[in-house]
Amino acid sequence: MAGTKLISLGLIVLMSLGLANAVRVARYSSADGTGTGGGGRRYLRMVVD
Repeated sequence: MAGTKLISLGLIVLMSLGLANAVRVARYSSADGTGTGGGGRRYLRMVVD
């Protein structure tokens, strides 16, 4: 019983981390598909500077 709860809790944590990562990638990605090729953070840094 305790093992099942631990496994289910671990799966929930992994899914929430994956969802947070997907939201972060979607937020930093360019909407029109044209980027710098270096990733979202480099694009964001260029916009801020």
